[in-house]
Amino acid sequence: MDDYPYRVLVEGEWSPSHCKVLRQKLQIYFRSKKKYGGGDCVVEYEDKANSATIGFKQEEVLERVLLHTQHEITIGNEQIKLYLTTERKLEAKGVPPVDNQSADGKKTQSQSQDPQHEDPSASGSIEVQEERVEDTYRPNAVVVENIAEDMTRDHLGLIVENITGISEDDYSMELIYESCVAVVTFTNPDDVKKFQTKAKLSKKFQHYNLTARDLERTCCLRMEGLPPQVEEDLLGLYCEKFRVEVQSVAMKPEENAAVVTFQKPEDVVTMLNTQHKICKVEVSMHPYYKSLGTALYGKDRPRWKIPDSFPVSIHPALYGFLVKKQLRSHINDQMQAHFCQMSMQNTNVLLSPLPALLKMKGLTAKHIDGWKENTLDAFHRIMSKYAILEKVMNSDVCGSVAKELRLVVQDNVVMTMDPVKGQLTLAGMSRDIENLRGIVDCIIQKATDHLEQERNSVSEEMDLPPEMFKLLQLDGLLQYITASCPQVSLDYKSSIKKLVLSGLKTEVMSVKTWVLEKRMQMNKMAVELDRHIVDFLRAVDSEVVSDRLFFSHRIHAIYVIKEGAVVLTASSETSLSESMQRMKETLAFRVLTVVDQEVLRKSEWKTLNTELLSLYNTSKEITLLITSNKPDSLIIAGFIEPVKEVSLTLEEFLRNHDHKTIVDTVKVKCCAAARFIKEHKSDDWKKFAKVGEVVVKFHPRRQLINLSGERIYVKPALDAFNRMVTSLFIDELKVSKPGAKKYFQEQGSLLLSMMLRDHRCVVLLQDDDMLEDTDDDDDDEGRNRTFSVSPDSQQCYCEVQMPCGLLIAVSKSDICVFQADAVVNSTNEDLKLIGGLSLAMLNAAGHQLQRDCDSYTARYGKLRPGSAIITEAGRLPCKHVVHAVGPRFSATDRQTAVQRLKSAITESLDKASGANCTSIAIPAISSGIFGFPLDLCTHTIANAVRDYFENWNRNSLSKVYLVNNDDKTVNAMVQAVEKVFRDMNPRSETPHALSQRHTYRGRGNRGSSNQGGRPERTKGWKNETFNDFESDKYREGEKQWQSSFSRSRSERLPTQPDAPVVLGSKLTPVKIVLKKEKIQDAYCFRRAFKGERPRESKSEPQGKRTGHGQQKQKPQQSSDTFTDWFSSGGTEKLASADEDVFEKIKVTGWFSSGGTEELASADEEFVMVGEEFAPAIFQFCGETAQEVNRAKDCVTSWIMKEQTSTQIQDPLISRFTQADRNELQNLQKELTVSIRVERRNIDSIIYLEGSTRDVFKVEGRIRHMIRRAKMALW
Repeated sequence: MDDYPYRVLVEGEWSPSHCKVLRQKLQIYFRSKKKYGGGDCVVEYEDKANSATIGFKQEEVLERVLLHTQHEITIGNEQIKLYLTTERKLEAKGVPPVDNQSADGKKTQSQSQDPQHEDPSASGSIEVQEERVEDTYRPNAVVVENIAEDMTRDHLGLIVENITGISEDDYSMELIYESCVAVVTFTNPDDVKKFQTKAKLSKKFQHYNLTARDLERTCCLRMEGLPPQVEEDLLGLYCEKFRVEVQSVAMKPEENAAVVTFQKPEDVVTMLNTQHKICKVEVSMHPYYKSLGTALYGKDRPRWKIPDSFPVSIHPALYGFLVKKQLRSHINDQMQAHFCQMSMQNTNVLLSPLPALLKMKGLTAKHIDGWKENTLDAFHRIMSKYAILEKVMNSDVCGSVAKELRLVVQDNVVMTMDPVKGQLTLAGMSRDIENLRGIVDCIIQKATDHLEQERNSVSEEMDLPPEMFKLLQLDGLLQYITASCPQVSLDYKSSIKKLVLSGLKTEVMSVKTWVLEKRMQMNKMAVELDRHIVDFLRAVDSEVVSDRLFFSHRIHAIYVIKEGAVVLTASSETSLSESMQRMKETLAFRVLTVVDQEVLRKSEWKTLNTELLSLYNTSKEITLLITSNKPDSLIIAGFIEPVKEVSLTLEEFLRNHDHKTIVDTVKVKCCAAARFIKEHKSDDWKKFAKVGEVVVKFHPRRQLINLSGERIYVKPALDAFNRMVTSLFIDELKVSKPGAKKYFQEQGSLLLSMMLRDHRCVVLLQDDDMLEDTDDDDDDEGRNRTFSVSPDSQQCYCEVQMPCGLLIAVSKSDICVFQADAVVNSTNEDLKLIGGLSLAMLNAAGHQLQRDCDSYTARYGKLRPGSAIITEAGRLPCKHVVHAVGPRFSATDRQTAVQRLKSAITESLDKASGANCTSIAIPAISSGIFGFPLDLCTHTIANAVRDYFENWNRNSLSKVYLVNNDDKTVNAMVQAVEKVFRDMNPRSETPHALSQRHTYRGRGNRGSSNQGGRPERTKGWKNETFNDFESDKYREGEKQWQSSFSRSRSERLPTQPDAPVVLGSKLTPVKIVLKKEKIQDAYCFRRAFKGERPRESKSEPQGKRTGHGQQKQKPQQSSDTFTDWFSSGGTEKLASADEDVFEKIKVTGWFSSGGTEELASADEEFVMVGEEFAPAIFQFCGETAQEVNRAKDCVTSWIMKEQTSTQIQDPLISRFTQADRNELQNLQKELTVSIRVERRNIDSIIYLEGSTRDVFKVEGRIRHMIRRAKMALW
């Protein structure tokens, strides 16, 4: 323990149960340098003792520990306070504690003086400073918080006295109003703990929501009354003179104060125990507590008095503005930030301090004394946002100035006018007043000048027609007045056609002279125009028409009608020439002949006439007139574009409503469809026939439905039939089984009627005459405008595939019946379908199309050029109609027209894509009466399509058709597509491309497809040769064989799969194996080899048709002829044939020569090829695909049930005589049973196939022949 000489006694209220761990706890506590300033030490403790001795090795460690005023250790869950005293007790006079300071900030030892005057003996004994009786801090002050504003000092004092039981002399209290806290300092420190303990149990204390806490020791000091020249460094040096350590200095120059923070609380005591003068100025010091935000002054704490209210005057106009705009409360809110309450009941504003001023944190006398000045400055700053403007003027102009200013100021500014004093006052926001300052000056000056001018001015009138006045305006009348005679006012009275000039006399005369000289310099010319155009110009307003004809195109000219002639007046020769040319190009007329004069008496004509005039004419402008000077004519005169549109509409109307009977034809692709419509759709079409306006005739053996009657009645009926046709599902079934056709010809009527009953499907067995005279049908179609819903009519002339997959095609077709999801209609801004393509679509789609358009315009108004909308298609075959408004072409604004046309195309594609359409048909928009050059129109459309799909990859559209029905436009479209898409290799087709028929399943009719748009022509045929034949012997033939080939197609030939066509010889044989659909080609080929002319008779035996040229020619001769034909270049005579006509050439046996001998040799082989009968073709028509498929399955099932096959094998078959063989041929034809004879080893086999009944008959006849041959051998 001697190594630890610096000892301290530790006492605490620990219990005996803590003895076991006490030593360890104390050792850990006093060794902690970071927390408690400890260091190397030892602990001496006896069990169950209430004290322990701690020895430190170094003195500075002991001093650091003693600097901490409170010490606690934790044992278990208990906090045990420790009290430290030095072990050596001084016998001499005790040393007072260093922090024995009262809360009121007064020094407790009056003998403390400046350190320079200390007793030297005091510093000579270090032991006196070290050996303190007790070195602990015991708080003697409590902070009471949450004090209500209305709680007084006496009220709070009574609460403290009641809780502690002490008298008023035993404590002191300092109220800090701005923080709602109070500091209670007790004379006896033990009363602190007593007060805090009992306050928690006091109901009064809790009732007022008061809280209490210890007042912490402070290291801060507030110095007040500092001289102005004192700075931070000077203050720090001053404090260090008293041997204290300064941590920081915070200067408050506006308060002549500073807050100094020291390293130790003892330094605060040191400074407080001394009187201070800095720069010969006495300075007061008070302890400063950061938790309170203020210093403690004790009894010397100042008590502030709230300042007095004071008034401020404002301008009455400004007061009126603030009241009108309800800004008083807003200004009051801004003033409250300066502890001010504003009362603005009149122009005298009362400013009063808020009670919260006394509770301001850090309140000083400067705040109280300077409140009025600060408040006044704040009020002036706020009011500087508002301003007034006062102007004095002549009282005579007050009314006009006030009237004009009201239009300018509106509600932003409050304006008052005193007409007696001639004073104008404006009040409002400063920025608004500043903006109006120049305007007000200008208005007042203008009114003053006008007043002076009225007093000294004259007025003159001049006769001047309205159109001449307009022309003078274009020639610079107003510019001349502004530049030369600014005081002259001009007024034109159109009612009396006079020009009124007012102003100074000299200026009025100058303007009048200028007008007269200009009129004298005008150029005039009479123009020869048709009388119908002259009548139009006489009927309309010449000023309005001149404006549209001339002024809008910067042509300075007008026209007048004099003695039935048109006279042009222009300001120059150039304008005169241009106006004359413009009039001839822009005005037009059309005379229509009325064949049926009763049409003009119908109500429909009156309605149409009214609609057209209201569409093209307005109350301000008339663009056309419709008149009739004879009963048999109509005259349309006006501007050329409306005249063209209305003429087309009226021509269509006259055609549709005359009594002339027309005949239109609906062509379908099978008779079954015609019968289905006739029998099962009668309710849909008989309503037209019942009225007696349309005669409906179904052709009995052809695919035609004829409609006759007046055009107006035929067109709706034609549309109805087209819709019926497109709604049907048709198909065909081709059956090549022997006897199938015969079976249905005999018993088919009963079976097919059952089909109609059970499956609601019409089934017809196709006859040969159903397909005859198709060319005549086409001629009738061209003459009578036959409508066909088959895609065959959509002739494709050019197509190109874009990288994105889009197909662009140019087609010649009537767009009203074009097969696409959407079609584009070129219309006008009002969406009135009254002419051209629009009227055609309206007639085809029905009136619902116009109603949809009217509904749109009624809701959204007119469309602008270049825009589009989409509607339902009505009765058209498409799903939607896109109505696009194309631009009217103008050579002077070409770029705008092109841009609007591209916009119309782009919007049309957008609308179709938005409706999930996959295909769209676009006509040549604006190329008609809108005047767009055809080449430019088609090129713009092609460019727009390309740009659209190159910029938008995701799109539902996969096909875009450019469609028109005249050759010129189609040709222009083809050229445009080839030019715009030249880098994508467009394919252009000839208009007469051949097509190949095929079966079409689905909605509509069966049609034909164009294999690539052009016929494929082969220059040879495939072959495989063996033995003696070489492939290079086959070359192209000549026209003789082609002729033979064509004539032979009408003959019925065998069509068995891979049926052989044999050229007979005893030499090595060659067999040509063909597909069954190419048998006719092979038959012609064989005849060409033989040099044989086609036989005319269709009943010639099969054996003869497959023989060798001349009937008596030997097989060897046939073989030699065939070989010579090849070697002599006979193949060069072959015409072109399909490339796959000859699929294989195999080495096999030859047919027998089939000569004309009545009896066959025993050594001669007897073989026979089963004849291929004409197939049975069934036509099906129903309303759904399911019904058609069920009917097909049923027919197929019936055929298979009636079919059978068998074979007869017997060696005697080879002994059949020629008569027997001829009989077999006859049986084959008569009973339509396929008979095929083959040789196998020594036996011959006959294969029979056909209907069960006929096969049994033939089998019986053959067995009779066998028995007869057997008897002949016997």
